[in-house]
Amino acid sequence: MPKDRHRHCYAPGCRTGYAGVEATRKLSLFSVPKDEARKKLWEKNLHRADKPLDSKCAVCELHFEDRYILREYVHIVGGKEVRIPRGVPALASDAVPTILPNAPKYLSKAAPVGRAPRKREASTKLQGARRKKRREESPCSTTALQDELESND
Repeated sequence: MPKDRHRHCYAPGCRTGYAGVEATRKLSLFSVPKDEARKKLWEKNLHRADKPLDSKCAVCELHFEDRYILREYVHIVGGKEVRIPRGVPALASDAVPTILPNAPKYLSKAAPVGRAPRKREASTKLQGARRKKRREESPCSTTALQDELESND
């Protein structure tokens, strides 16, 4: 981690780490990945054209899904899973910032939520209900016009 790393969040509209901003809890800042492919993916998801993403930048935990933030060490001891809290949270190796709460909604990519499939009615029921009803006698029908013309003569 570079010593001269920024102590505020790189994400657009985020105020984490700036002076004068009171946080309800201390938020963790994560360094930019060294891998170029992942770094480009971060840059694409963060949508900042005004400032390039470099090794000094950091992104706060508000912009990552909870599944990407590792808050515990997990070990197997004697066949049982043991969880030990980490002093400082870490990011999973495949973590990418996808949540941008202070940006327009179309820039934020929340995790897709499964939806139950829609139930459809049988097509035979719908065909009977949706058919157009024909009028018995319309005001514009030929017989009505002929009757009116004959009465005028």
